Amino acid sequence: MNDVLAHPLGPLPWAIANGDGTLRKTNKAKLAKELEKNATPAETMPRPSACIIDGMGLVQKLSGNNKTFAELAKLALSKVLHDGAQSCRIDVVFDVYLEESIKNAERCNRGSGSGIQFKQIIPGHKIKQWRKFLDSSNNKSSLISFLVDEWKSKVNREKLSNKTLYVTNKEACYRIGPEGWEDITDLTSSQEEANTRMLLHTLHASKQGHKSIIIVSEDTDVFILCLAFNKEIASPLYMKCAMQNRTRYLDITKLASAIGDGVCQALVGLHAFTGCDSVSVFTGRGKLWALREIGT
Repeated sequence: MNDVLAHPLGPLPWAIANGDGTLRKTNKAKLAKELEKNATPAETMPRPSACIIDGMGLVQKLSGNNKTFAELAKLALSKVLHDGAQSCRIDVVFDVYLEESIKNAERCNRGSGSGIQFKQIIPGHKIKQWRKFLDSSNNKSSLISFLVDEWKSKVNREKLSNKTLYVTNKEACYRIGPEGWEDITDLTSSQEEANTRMLLHTLHASKQGHKSIIIVSEDTDVFILCLAFNKEIASPLYMKCAMQNRTRYLDITKLASAIGDGVCQALVGLHAFTGCDSVSVFTGRGKLWALREIGT
């Protein structure tokens, strides 16, 4: 009996699963906070710059209650132009919501599918329960298509002034300017996650000659990817971080240099295998432990 009780009893290894069979979760932000200890705020950023925005992160911050969908599209565009005020190119990169996806389990945990389903989005329809609307992946996919179509309209294109807007919808990407819009085949992508697709847009902007790239996202996954692929991007990378009372910009290029190439190259694997949306964390062996191990 002593030998039997020395091992976990159950249908699953408790070191990587909860009692109900779900994945053990971890606090991903701890890794970002630890790495940021080596960061210094950016003082100036070379111009011209490009601004790459996490589209769904932007939508989640909007207050949509008692607004029509047309008003919401204008509000979202205003937020986009505010975030990219200092840039001549702005990219808004959205997630793709597939019916069969490795992310489905995580989306179910977050309440996806429990919200009110909209078969069609009508510009004049007033939104009553914005958060419940966003609980549905189908709604978010329809909303993205609606926003892109609204931003293509002449009245919204004129708001861009001298800026160029790149925006994704499913696999496609469109370049929108005051004079019109066009499909950009170079940025067509089957990537589901905006996290990785943002790096594709970053590389594209760098090759176009932009002197600096500003990433607007609060996602730890994006932060890790920027550090890992910093060497592949010729232009200096910066990450916009919203604080309670102010906004600061992290110099990703200098941070990557301070951390070291070896650690940066190991970060993607470390981050994935120590707990993410589709991988369970191993009890007692979290992200900070793994970071200390590769740093020694």
